[in-house]
Amino acid sequence: MLSHLTVRSRVGHEFLYIRRRRWLGSWENTSSSSSSSSSRDTIFAPCTGGVSLSEEGSNVFSYQQPSSVSVIRVSGPHALDVMHRMVGPNVMPTSSSCSSLGWQTHRMYVRSLYHPSLGDANGEHNTYTTSTTTQENNINNTSGVLLDHQAMVVHFKQPHSFTGEDVVEFHVHGGRGVVQGVLDALMSFGNHVRPAEPGEFTKRAFQNGKMDLTQIEGLGDLLSSQTAAQRDVALASATGLGKDIVRRWRQSLITCIASIEAVIDFGEDDIEPDDVNHVLERAQEMADGLYHDIQAHIQAAPRTEMIKEGIRAVLVGPPNVGKSSLLNALVGRQAAIVSHHAGTTRDVIETALDLHGHKVIIQDGAGIRDVLDDDIEKEGISRILHAAKHAHILIVMSSFGMDHDDDGFENLAELVDGAPCVLYVKNKMDLSDDNAPLSESTDRQERLISCKTGHGMDTLINDMAQAVKQLTASPIPHGSTSIPPVLHRKRHLRHLHNAALALDRFRQMTALELAAEELRMAARQVERITGDIDVEDILDSIFTEFCIGK
Repeated sequence: MLSHLTVRSRVGHEFLYIRRRRWLGSWENTSSSSSSSSSRDTIFAPCTGGVSLSEEGSNVFSYQQPSSVSVIRVSGPHALDVMHRMVGPNVMPTSSSCSSLGWQTHRMYVRSLYHPSLGDANGEHNTYTTSTTTQENNINNTSGVLLDHQAMVVHFKQPHSFTGEDVVEFHVHGGRGVVQGVLDALMSFGNHVRPAEPGEFTKRAFQNGKMDLTQIEGLGDLLSSQTAAQRDVALASATGLGKDIVRRWRQSLITCIASIEAVIDFGEDDIEPDDVNHVLERAQEMADGLYHDIQAHIQAAPRTEMIKEGIRAVLVGPPNVGKSSLLNALVGRQAAIVSHHAGTTRDVIETALDLHGHKVIIQDGAGIRDVLDDDIEKEGISRILHAAKHAHILIVMSSFGMDHDDDGFENLAELVDGAPCVLYVKNKMDLSDDNAPLSESTDRQERLISCKTGHGMDTLINDMAQAVKQLTASPIPHGSTSIPPVLHRKRHLRHLHNAALALDRFRQMTALELAAEELRMAARQVERITGDIDVEDILDSIFTEFCIGK
């Protein structure tokens, strides 16, 4: 950027450098202040499924199904002391390449675990005999009750751990008695060793600079992902794609601000007019590019929400065309009652399936027809029409073997025109006359199927999958490919919208001082996305979505 300025004094170069460092330094100071706020307590929690705190703030754990292995994580300044006392002082390996406690970081050890303070019922310590006399399995010289045999123990030395603190993990047998024994032992260490709150491990990772807010949100999405598409979007965020995008924007804004403030502070008399124009034009071009880039992410965000929440596919059509049969065929079970009597389905039935890696929510409801004397069926028709208005894919069904007039179909015309995607399906092909034309429609493509025989179902499923792919495809270019819109949450969109407004105001400003302030406003908004500034008000809402082991 200095090459674009002809400053007549060396001081000018120095000033511009200081301006840029001031912006970088403000962010660095913010990050370092966050890392210093980490709690001094050492925390622990099971970080595998099946065990959780009964109530937040309590010391009582609840159990679901037992597992073969359960992992208990300990993080904080006392983690090494906890490990040392639970494996016993006489079974620690010694080596010049080990840590001060004789434990190599990032290496698994097979060890027995003991309660550090309990003896047997008579107050004496257990002295079980064993045929193995190796140091690792000799339990005669320990100070407590045996909790588990051949557990695996690993130490992650800070700062090279998930939280950035010293972390110890106990990989123990997953039976309730074993897990509860280890948790009770950890509780016995006193006030400075306590159960973790939901998301507290991840919160410490953020405070110690291991993750930013977009990565934390991606991790939360990864933990709750159910399909391949949800996993891919979550991984893109968790591995830092959102952070990289935001910091690229921020760096461009800093460059623009430094350029404009250099002109402001040195004045146009000290800079060649052509260079002044070049600097301002360059800043304008960068702001225009940022504005359009941010708008592209805003417009693409609903596609990611569609992936996370599920693509809604709604079945509509007259009674007895096989909508419930199609629902059952798609999900592979009897989710809806099937009957020859018209009007069997009244309420909206909803079920989800994994369609080629995407979550698709299939909705079925009452057949659409004019009903004069049945208030319940009227309400059912109203509900399915309301669901159809919010459908991503509208599946309009008819069938062979029935004479369908336009009864109720006038309600579908508006729905079809407003739906993002419409698939026409004609069911009961097994009842068709071989000599009759298979499709009676000339203005639309109908998928001919038979829910009874399965004919045409593969084609319909492939067409649905193709529609889902088109609806969720990312419009954000990235070289020869595209990137998923990872900045999709409501708080992301709020900051992106505010940043776009500031950039739009900048493009209309003629006063350089006001223009620079708009750029600073845009920079502050994008910084809030990654949590570089003003994060305390949103931390709680993010971390309450996590389990205690994260």
